[in-house]
Amino acid sequence: MRKRIFVKWQASTLFFSLSLFVSPLDLSAQQPRYFAVSMVNENDNASLPTIQAAKDIGFNAVALTVQWGTIEGKISRILKAEKGADYNVWKQYDDQISLATSLGMKIALNIAVSTGDDVTNSISDRYGVDTGDGWKKEERMLVVNYEGQEAVFQKQGGPIRPNINLQFVMTSLAAQSTRDRISGFAAKVMQRYKYLQDQNNLLYVNLIYSRQGEGEFDMGSTKYHYEQQLDMVNALTDYSQPMTNAYRNWLKGKYGHIEYLNAAWGTNHSSFDQVSPKRPSGSTFTGPDGTDWFTFRTLILKETNNLFKNAVKGVSPNTKVITHHGSVYDKIARSRGTLHFNEIGADLDGIKINDEVYYDHRFAIDLVRSNLPGKLYVNEAAYVTGMESVESITTESFTHGAHVVTMFYLENALKSPSAVNALKTLASNWVTNKTVINPAPSNSNTFTLSSMIDSDGCRTVRDTYWNDCDAYIRWRNTFDNGGGRPINFTMQNDVVKPGCFYKDLSLAGNGQQSASIIPDGKFVHMTDANCKLISTVKGSGLTNGTNNFTAKVDIDNQVNSHDGQPYVQRHFKLTPGGTNPTSANITLYVSQEELTAFNAMSTVKLPENAMDSDRFRANLRILQWHGDMKPGNPDFTIDPNDDDIQWDGILNLWRIRFNVNGFSTFYISAVNAAPLPVNLINFNGKKEENAVSLHWQTSEETNSDHFEIQHGVDGKQWTKIGEVDAAAESKVLKSYHFVHSFPVNGKNLYRLKMVDQDDTFAYSRIISAAFENAEKLTLYPNPVTSGTIFLQYSGAAPTVTLTDITGRTVPVTTEKTSPDQLNVKAKTRLIPGLYILNADYGTKQVRHKVVVD
Repeated sequence: MRKRIFVKWQASTLFFSLSLFVSPLDLSAQQPRYFAVSMVNENDNASLPTIQAAKDIGFNAVALTVQWGTIEGKISRILKAEKGADYNVWKQYDDQISLATSLGMKIALNIAVSTGDDVTNSISDRYGVDTGDGWKKEERMLVVNYEGQEAVFQKQGGPIRPNINLQFVMTSLAAQSTRDRISGFAAKVMQRYKYLQDQNNLLYVNLIYSRQGEGEFDMGSTKYHYEQQLDMVNALTDYSQPMTNAYRNWLKGKYGHIEYLNAAWGTNHSSFDQVSPKRPSGSTFTGPDGTDWFTFRTLILKETNNLFKNAVKGVSPNTKVITHHGSVYDKIARSRGTLHFNEIGADLDGIKINDEVYYDHRFAIDLVRSNLPGKLYVNEAAYVTGMESVESITTESFTHGAHVVTMFYLENALKSPSAVNALKTLASNWVTNKTVINPAPSNSNTFTLSSMIDSDGCRTVRDTYWNDCDAYIRWRNTFDNGGGRPINFTMQNDVVKPGCFYKDLSLAGNGQQSASIIPDGKFVHMTDANCKLISTVKGSGLTNGTNNFTAKVDIDNQVNSHDGQPYVQRHFKLTPGGTNPTSANITLYVSQEELTAFNAMSTVKLPENAMDSDRFRANLRILQWHGDMKPGNPDFTIDPNDDDIQWDGILNLWRIRFNVNGFSTFYISAVNAAPLPVNLINFNGKKEENAVSLHWQTSEETNSDHFEIQHGVDGKQWTKIGEVDAAAESKVLKSYHFVHSFPVNGKNLYRLKMVDQDDTFAYSRIISAAFENAEKLTLYPNPVTSGTIFLQYSGAAPTVTLTDITGRTVPVTTEKTSPDQLNVKAKTRLIPGLYILNADYGTKQVRHKVVVD
């Protein structure tokens, strides 16, 4: 607990000055205020007399910590060894809660998922060992100092029994084991104490795991490298492998491809596996790489709190869940990751902070109240050597809108009669029968998150505030100009730029547009506000700094042709912003469905699937016009490098990259492509009893001859099962129909071979229909060589018929040779070829293909 003495003030002066703040405030909320005694519970002493004394003074709540180690870890094992295997390890907390509620006091729960461990006292290298609770050393938090040295995170915890000293240890918040422990232990605690919420005795619940008893990234480590002491006092967390892996995955989601990260960071990494969190330095959290690291640490704290919240509310939905931090604005808040506290706690019900004793608590509460409006606000006081700091934190916090003030080290204050009397006065003046002040702000101002990062937080020294951070100077001037009353003071997030993560992009629809200023040498994804992607551009001089570069996509209703050359339905118009650049790099995006639709109309194919095993990408061409499409040849026909035509597994799209020497209209086609004689607009099939009914339509036919219907089961081998005449010449909608009377059990695949009068042809897309039957039927051998087919069946014996490929019935005899076997013999010699065996179960039929050699 970080508590120091601040400049002594005369109590009479303090109360007089604070009285100036109260008159204009809104008291409509009518929520009770709470003064809570803190019970850290790092040992197994319940300290019940402290709770009783707190009640006698005027405290009306107890904020107690439930320690994972007491329930699940080392202390639990010690207690059970001393008092028996059936000992109730919850007893300390049960007794505290029982006494407090019997005295009419409310309860706040701090749920601690860190622990004390004695195994880590052993001599080892800087990376430590597995803990006595089985926490893997690879998953423990890792600190790095400003010289680049690493060490596992642990801190001296102190003795718990004679000859048993504990080290404070914690695992990475990015490790799945940590997340499982948070969820599991939070649910376990709430299942035991949900009755407090049901009885309206629970103020709030929060998660803690740092050595300070807070929820943030810790600093420093007391770990030795064998017997060598390490200088890790100001080292930062967390650089563990789970954190590094999670960061890399986050970067992949943000940038998609390493070249986009390199362009943003000014680096030359060959893969995301080469990227590591930025090490401690004077610019750890600045620059593009530092900003990403700052943002990711914020996200991890937010995810951790939301995980905890979901576990708590999964048991007790109405329980208030709040974040718990030290200061969220001071000189170590940046290192601890709490400057962006409003993002961390956005989804929770409130926030608890732990101000240093000499900080300006008026600023603190204005800050959290303004940036997390309508929530629960808690500050913490501590009795270190006197009452001045306790009085200032309590009065200033309550005056500016706090709901709860907790009191640390009350046991020290109880040793001083004057301190006890002062606490009674404080409780009487500010808590007993008092309600929360909901301030009506006298003034307002703003500050930027980047200014807090750049200044490394604030000191909030009242007498020299003009030398402080920009935020405190702004607040103080606004506060003074408002008559020394609470103000609204909001943070502007100028660090996390608005935009879409790459993983969240999807194809833009017809007519959608995007506009953006394009920085020189940076990749910019042209998207709308809903992350609908049109293109990606990079170049120099693409905008003049004022006018936006614009991108627009149009999607035709069908595959059309230009001067006899078909092109993909999706096409693009890119326009520079007030400039005439001579070169740029462009990436266009198109779906496989759109390429498939093109292939159904083109004599030359583009990729048919993501694998593109036929290397049809080599056929792809970009047709470019300056301005709109015009009759005649395009201004340029661009042949992208085959390696720049890639299936993007993140977006599930094709991305096509190429360089241009101007703008603005781009169409995708294939080299030497010509329209097919048939414009097939749909092809589908559906099961009808024991057959498959196939339907297709054409919108235009030129010189067409016939459709060959082909059937397969594996997509590789195809069999002709029928033929339908085509219309030869047609400009109207034509419908066709074919019934496959003998589908096989399982998946049936179909395609059309569309044949022209000069014997040129093209294939349609493949469709499927499945016949899955509950009855199991196995036949062998297949192919048949002896004239006998052996059937293994389940259930009742089926009635068996055999037909040839034309549908003609072949007479057979059947003989039951065992309870689940039939022998089927043809009455005449079977001619080599394909046959269909039909097993009729009454309400169901199973068909199998039989090949006779």
